[in-house]
Amino acid sequence: MARQNLACDSEPNLRREQLLQAAALLFQKNGYQGATVRQIADATGLTSGSIFYYFKSKEDLLEEIISQAMKSGLQIVHEHLSTATGPLSRFQALALAHLTAIMGPLGSAHEVSFRDWKLLSPDARDRLRTVNQQYREVWMQVLNELKSNQYLLSDPERCRLYMLAALNWGPARKNLTESSQLASAANLFCSIALNLDEEEFHKLCAAEKSGDKPKDVD
Repeated sequence: MARQNLACDSEPNLRREQLLQAAALLFQKNGYQGATVRQIADATGLTSGSIFYYFKSKEDLLEEIISQAMKSGLQIVHEHLSTATGPLSRFQALALAHLTAIMGPLGSAHEVSFRDWKLLSPDARDRLRTVNQQYREVWMQVLNELKSNQYLLSDPERCRLYMLAALNWGPARKNLTESSQLASAANLFCSIALNLDEEEFHKLCAAEKSGDKPKDVD
C-alpha cells in the first residue's frame, strides 16, 4: 500500500478516525507502551510523520481514544436509563448499557481506557475528569436508590468499584455478541450483585414495571 501524507488528504476526518481505530487496536493488543507510532502508521498505510499532522504525540492519541470511549459510554447509558423506571429496572438498564458500550464498536477503546488510564499525564487526566465524574455520578445515583429501597446492603461506592471490575474484566463477556446475550448477561450480573435468584430478580422487575408493590427482600 502506498504511503500517504495526511496534509494532502481530502478526507481528514476519516483519516483521523482510521488512526484512532488502528491505535486503539494496537494499544489493546500490545499495550500502550508496547505499540509504536510506526506500527500505527503501517496499519493505516501512512508515513510515521503523517500521524503528527493530527496528533501532537502518541499520548494525544491515547487521550483521544479514552475520551471517545468515555463519552460514547456515557451517551449509551443515558439512552438506556431514559426509559427505565424504578430502582431495579434502572440497575438492569445500567448494567446492560455498560456491557453494550464495552462490547460495541469502541470495545477496544474501552479496554484501553480501563488499563491505560494511569499512563496519561496529570493534565490529560484532568481534562477527562469531568466525563469520568459524570459516569461515576450515574452509577452512584442508581446504587444509592437501590440502597434506599433495601436491595443493596453494602456501601454503594465500594459496590460500584467491584461491580465495574466484574463487568469490565469478567471472562464471560468475551463471548457476548448478540443483544439477547448481552441482556442475559446483564440480568445474571444484577441478580448476583443483589444476591437474588435470577427468577426472583425477574419477578421483582416485572412487579416494579407493572406498578405492583414488590415483596420485601431479605
